[in-house]
Amino acid sequence: MSARGLIGVILVGLCLIGKSAPAGAHPHVWIDATAELSVNKKGQWDGVTITWTFDEFYSQASVEGFDGDGDGFPDKAPMDAMIGEAVENLREWIYFTDARLGDTRLAWGEGAKGTASWVDERLVYRFVLPLATPVDLVAQAKEISLRLYDPTFYISILLAETPDAASLKGAPPGCQVTVFEPEGARDMTFDDAMAISEDVQPGEEGLGFPYAQRIGVRCE
Repeated sequence: MSARGLIGVILVGLCLIGKSAPAGAHPHVWIDATAELSVNKKGQWDGVTITWTFDEFYSQASVEGFDGDGDGFPDKAPMDAMIGEAVENLREWIYFTDARLGDTRLAWGEGAKGTASWVDERLVYRFVLPLATPVDLVAQAKEISLRLYDPTFYISILLAETPDAASLKGAPPGCQVTVFEPEGARDMTFDDAMAISEDVQPGEEGLGFPYAQRIGVRCE
């Protein structure tokens, strides 16, 4: 699936958003994210739980027509259908969640799950992503990194401004996460950036990578 096609199926309010911003402007949609890295009983990093809280404008546009019973909240059935389609189409795009051990990208395993909810007038997606091959947390902590980004940079994904936006669950004492801010795309013209975002393919870093925060792990 092309980058444009993917964004279209994830962002059901795309046509509305497109009317409010210049065609070449990036990003169009903003997400406040959290990332909880899970550690199993063997001390291995074995997956991550991601939440995306969409901006208010996109949230309202995305659930238009979902309140069939008139109670003021989106109905469960269309929300379930929406997140199901998003999970399926995000698969080849690694769920916009780039896990690495050193320079090697780690693969996500089977069984990725997603749920959609409506919280404080904003749409929230929650993904549970298992690693195909768990990683020894303490022995390889310095090599672990996680970035959340849309390669096209149509969507801006940044960690929420809360103390626990990036966290470890089940980690041994002395291990914690550290967040490194992005440097951005230096020495790149606007035309170059637009060309990259138009042509990006699944698996590529694209324009989003330089703008992605890096979550690292430190064990003492």
